[in-house]
Amino acid sequence: MRSPRHFSSALTQRARTVFETFESIMPLLGIFSIVWHVTAYISWAYIYPQPYESLLLRSVHALLVLPLLFYPWLKRYLSTLFPAYYLFFTLFATSFFFFFMAMKNEWSTVWTISTFCTVPVLIMIGCDLLYIGLFIPSAYALSYLTVLFLDGDVRFTHFQGAYFPIVLFAVSGSLVANSWTHFRHRTRISLLQNLSGSIANEMKTPLHAIGIAIEAIKAMLPERRHEVENVSITIPESALTGIRDLIDQEAETIRRSNKIIDSILKSLNGNAIDQQQFRRCSVAKAVSQVVETFGFESPEDRARVHLDLSKDFDYFGDRDLLVHCLFNLLNNALYYKNRPGFSIDISTQVDDQAQRIIIRDNGPGLTSDQLEKIFEPFYTVDKPEGNGLGLAFCRRVTESFGGTIVCRSIPGKWTEFVLDLPKYESAKVDQLKKEQLSRKKVLIVDDQAANRIMLARYLSDMNCQYDQAVNGQVALEMAAKKRYDLILMDIEMPVLNGDEAVKKLRTGEGIEPSMALYYWDIPIIGITALPEAEAKRRTHESGMDAYALKPVDKTQLKRIIDSSFFQEEEEPFPGLMGAAILLVDDNLMTREFLKALLEPLGVRVYQAENGAIALELLQELPVDLVIVDLEMPVMGGLEIATALRNHTDEKLRHLPIISLGKQTDLDTAEKTKRSGIDLHLGKQTRRGELFKAISVLLDHNRPQKTLREEGTSIPTNSPDEYEAFSVLDMSVIETLQQLGEPDLLEQLVGLFISDSSKLIDDLEGAMQRQDLEVTQRASHTLKGSSASMGAARLHAITTTMNHQLRAQGNLEELSWIDLLRNTLDITEKALKNLLQVNRQ
Repeated sequence: MRSPRHFSSALTQRARTVFETFESIMPLLGIFSIVWHVTAYISWAYIYPQPYESLLLRSVHALLVLPLLFYPWLKRYLSTLFPAYYLFFTLFATSFFFFFMAMKNEWSTVWTISTFCTVPVLIMIGCDLLYIGLFIPSAYALSYLTVLFLDGDVRFTHFQGAYFPIVLFAVSGSLVANSWTHFRHRTRISLLQNLSGSIANEMKTPLHAIGIAIEAIKAMLPERRHEVENVSITIPESALTGIRDLIDQEAETIRRSNKIIDSILKSLNGNAIDQQQFRRCSVAKAVSQVVETFGFESPEDRARVHLDLSKDFDYFGDRDLLVHCLFNLLNNALYYKNRPGFSIDISTQVDDQAQRIIIRDNGPGLTSDQLEKIFEPFYTVDKPEGNGLGLAFCRRVTESFGGTIVCRSIPGKWTEFVLDLPKYESAKVDQLKKEQLSRKKVLIVDDQAANRIMLARYLSDMNCQYDQAVNGQVALEMAAKKRYDLILMDIEMPVLNGDEAVKKLRTGEGIEPSMALYYWDIPIIGITALPEAEAKRRTHESGMDAYALKPVDKTQLKRIIDSSFFQEEEEPFPGLMGAAILLVDDNLMTREFLKALLEPLGVRVYQAENGAIALELLQELPVDLVIVDLEMPVMGGLEIATALRNHTDEKLRHLPIISLGKQTDLDTAEKTKRSGIDLHLGKQTRRGELFKAISVLLDHNRPQKTLREEGTSIPTNSPDEYEAFSVLDMSVIETLQQLGEPDLLEQLVGLFISDSSKLIDDLEGAMQRQDLEVTQRASHTLKGSSASMGAARLHAITTTMNHQLRAQGNLEELSWIDLLRNTLDITEKALKNLLQVNRQ
């Protein structure tokens, strides 16, 4: 039997719960009550006099309101008494006042309405059915007895029986509203409790891992010597490397945990999983990461987990989120690790229909009822400390990947979770990509309208936004005003070539500093008809990421988009490991701070306190990059850059330089550019931006990649041999026909014919003037556009011309212009016949 103290404690807790629900509006309730008393007294005592009015009773009730009004100042002194006072004032004193005044006025219309309006409000702000049922009826009974004692009778002269349905509706409605409010409050508390539990679980894993890492670092370090001061201790390089690896690993654990907590908070707020970070990932890497980083309590626990990752596959999603899901499933399974012979098998499977991850344990299993509810939020099985959010979150994550998660079990034998993920080359993944690509902005740069229209149409089919520019100069002007996620850049163009434009863009010439930093590492792909060796050289020298040889079809462009947006980043800052960097700053603290940031990333750091010393060191040390302070005694950053750019050593002339300074305005940025500094940053720049800048500068020396192998063509001088070439390349024509719009294809053909005719005229004039540059450019442009339109024979002729012009500087004797015009006529007829067939 429960003691009276227990009941008292329960009542006190209920009172505190009600009070805390409305604690924030206490002063507002006080102001409302005072204003109502003043207004009601003036109205019903003088303007619309009522049969009975009591200034004394109103004054007493108003005095009782004062603690509410001054609650912010009184709560520190009377915090324990306020819950009881609040319930007494609202449910008893206020109810008594209205019942008493209504009875004294014999339930006049004014007081009947006032009472019927007040009681529901009191029920809602009382918020506890026990106290409502205790205080309001008690207040009514006391007011009845008081009126009976004072007047000898209680009259209901003006009360009408028709009021009863209104009374019943008002009271029952307020009770329902009160119950709903109370339910929502309890739900909110429960949600917060589960949320705190979930976040606590997320914190538990990284904290456990950090604890293990700290112990490992302690074991690598020599013991602390309290009795000896100023003693140098040598630590093996292998130990330092191990410590750095542990620090990096735990930093990654913390980053991943923060990301998961953010995802949980968003999911609890009803927000969808953020799909903008989805990438192409290896499932074997994800599963291996789970097992390698999971905080097993003992080696025996690790030995219970068996892996079969022989069937690796790629999925489209967020690796951190999948790792978290697998963490949850592994952690749930290990709950039963003390069962005899317990084990966990994690395997991957791939077949024609699906690809899946399977996690099976031989624990106690689940009943059919439990299986139906297992993925519901807040549902737990046999785990009193669980919060029921883990599996619900797993389902949300898996479904955001376009997949499913199911649980199968045989009670007493095993439980199995199966995550089915769509294949990377599937309609589901394509749809997820389209949703992500809808936010991507691509700039198409090509002087040939037909090429731009085709690329624009392909991008539109992929759901990308795009803009077009006719040459490199226009592209620079557009890029200075808008942030593009990808640039497709033709190389040979009038006004300004694509590779020259990219050099200006990568160095930030004439661009606001924040935009310059942005364009340091966005993907830029060269689209060109140049010979592959020249395309590779020019894209590499200009800082492009890759190149593709014309014609670029939809499949090839899809590979470019995939490579640019959906490849998983293996390293956040590639190129830093093993790099040698010279820090030049007269402030020792600044140098040591930068050294502490860079060394954990595997950077070899050298230091110099001014420019003169730096130049001497650069003659002796193998340095990959220099970071200089702009303002130093002896020789500042601008002077160092000028000296290096004019140096006799070619390597030093091209050495990447980053400057740090207090000012980051456009004038300062322009001064640094003129001196030869590659990038200027403020001294308050975040370390991530600094690492990014260093990485990009170092990474610009990486080898280029091609996204297509160049087809071979045999240069020839015989017109008869060209007749052996097909007029049209039907594989390209079929790709163009897949655009799906006959009008668009007709437009492309018309543009190609008119542009080609003009180019042949330009070629003829340039050859007559012996203008080699214009001849090369016109033949190159005609070569690229003919390849893009599938004009195979015309492409073969212009390829030969361009090859001879580049190799010999002139053309061998042949009626090139006549040959080109005749071939263009034949090509035009073939294309028009094709269009005629399509219309039929």
